[in-house]
Amino acid sequence: MFNPWLKLIIMKVFIKYILLIITLLTHFCFCLNAEPATPDMVIYGQARNSFGFPYIADDNAEVVLRNSNGEEVLRRKIGTVISPGVNFVLHVPMDLGYLIQNVIDLGRYRDNAFRETEDLLISVSENGNEIPVIEYGSQNLKTSATGTFLQVDLTTGTDADGDGIPDEWELFIIADDETDSLSSIEDVLATDDYDADGLTNLAEFHSLTLPNWNLDSFRIIFFDQLDNQQYRLFFLSKPGKSYEVYSSTDLSNWDRVSVSDTKDGDEQDYFTEESFFIRRLFVGPFDDDGVERYFRMTVK
Repeated sequence: MFNPWLKLIIMKVFIKYILLIITLLTHFCFCLNAEPATPDMVIYGQARNSFGFPYIADDNAEVVLRNSNGEEVLRRKIGTVISPGVNFVLHVPMDLGYLIQNVIDLGRYRDNAFRETEDLLISVSENGNEIPVIEYGSQNLKTSATGTFLQVDLTTGTDADGDGIPDEWELFIIADDETDSLSSIEDVLATDDYDADGLTNLAEFHSLTLPNWNLDSFRIIFFDQLDNQQYRLFFLSKPGKSYEVYSSTDLSNWDRVSVSDTKDGDEQDYFTEESFFIRRLFVGPFDDDGVERYFRMTVK
């Protein structure tokens, strides 16, 4: 017959070890769940209004980030220029996700942390009113790996015809049309050139030039060659835009070149912050005396 005292001792030992195992598992799970985040995913870029102008600090605008359930995770004020073409930065909290045997999820270190490839909802709040952005009107942005950087430029407004130009900008052209040939936003095509200045409507929007005035066009207004194989270029700059200069000797192969504000100044990329000016840039010198040289500029 089994000794009842021995049975009692075995039961006590068994319960003791079961409690110990539970305590260790609880501690283990707590440590995993409380593990600080992995490096944030960083989203940065330029937020601009429906006419293409970058928001500045005085506009009282914020970038708002939500999860797939529509719950707000964070918002950051759009401020002055952080770097060329960047006026906001979001540090998105990330979580690796701890699983036991790929079945038991031990939770996230904080409720609003994201995991890889999860949906992000992004919008802009202006004076307390939340506005959608046309770049992600029909599809969500997704998180990438922890510690990664993602550039996302945002344009507020609506784009019902999906041509990349906000409806508000297209309505401006319709209102200006004295021929009444444009009656809806579908009539304003991105590939058309309303003011016949050589730039499509989409190019006018991106370069911040007026679509109804052919003298306001993104182009090199004038350039000349100096005596030290440098060139001097003049163009009309727009606020918040970055410009790059390319050069070629055969109109087929183009190389990006650095520029400077002064003849003997330091080479730099060129960026304008909040002003409209005819700008003068110096390019070169080049060591190909006598070779015909061509230039072109891009804006972003």
